Amino acid sequence: MFEAVRVPAVWTVAHRGYSGNRRLDVWIYRDEDTALRAAAELAMSCGVDEDSVAVGHFRQGQYPAVISRYLQTSPDWHVLAVQEAPLMLDPDTFCPLS
Repeated sequence: MFEAVRVPAVWTVAHRGYSGNRRLDVWIYRDEDTALRAAAELAMSCGVDEDSVAVGHFRQGQYPAVISRYLQTSPDWHVLAVQEAPLMLDPDTFCPLS
C-alpha cells in the first residue's frame, strides 16, 4: 500500500522557440491555473494568435488546447510545457510542509 505524501510545489512553464537562440526559458507560478494561462498567452504571442482554432480555444479558456495547438503547428524542437515541480531540500528529500 502506498501512502500519499503532500509536499510544497510550484508550477513551471518551460518554453523554447525561435527567440533566445533556442534557449530554454522557465517561469515559476504558484498554481496550475495561472501557469496554464501564462503558457497559453505565450503561445498566442508566439504566432498561434493567427490560428482560428487556437483563438477559439483561448477565448473559451481552454488553455491546454491552446498549448497543444502551439505544439502541433510548431517545429519539433519547440517546447511549451506546464508541469508541477516539488520543492526539494536535496536530491533525495522533499521540503517539509510549513
